[in-house]
Amino acid sequence: MKRAIYLVYFMILLSAVSWRLANASSTGNRLKSISIVESENFSDLILLLDRVVKPVSKFSGHKNCLTLDFPATELSPDVICKAVAGRDVKLAYIDKGTPEDGFVRLRLYIRQDCLASVRFAEKRVLVRLTEKSGMLEAEASHGKVLLNPFESNYSPAVISLQDAPFEPAVRELAGQAGIDLKFAGSLPESFSVELEAVSPLEALKSIAEICRLRFFHDGKVWVMAGV
Repeated sequence: MKRAIYLVYFMILLSAVSWRLANASSTGNRLKSISIVESENFSDLILLLDRVVKPVSKFSGHKNCLTLDFPATELSPDVICKAVAGRDVKLAYIDKGTPEDGFVRLRLYIRQDCLASVRFAEKRVLVRLTEKSGMLEAEASHGKVLLNPFESNYSPAVISLQDAPFEPAVRELAGQAGIDLKFAGSLPESFSVELEAVSPLEALKSIAEICRLRFFHDGKVWVMAGV
């Protein structure tokens, strides 16, 4: 009789442990691939995960290096030791860290004169890099660098620009922020800046402060104006 009771307890315990292990594995996350897709005016570094988590970002200006830390994420074997490079990316690779870290880290070395923004779409994290020349071409054609229609939100914005044309660069940021922007007053023709902001809108506010401009909204329209 006792053996039967112990056996029942053992089966219940085994079921509970199995359920917890299955539940733990279902809530895990893997980074499965890293790739670069280059378009005429921008490049996208694409990270594919089981599910999107918002990474913690940090930008090192003197190295032009953007790091993204993905919490509670593991690496697929296909991604370990894999590195990619391209027109706007000097080098990008994944550092799996240690189990104690609890995250995996993307190191992305960006070429100078690029504007970078991090965006999220379904199971993908996209780092979009727009060159200074690409901003000029978009402005000349009166077009915009369009977002992927599946992208639901994006953050943060990382900017590393030297002697970039002011209006095209700011218009690109405004497009990423999803706002209508108009210019007024005397504005600089070009500017240089290195900054990281939690969103494209905050980046615009920082640029206005650095360039000593006014940035405010008038109804549904935002205005960047010379003082």
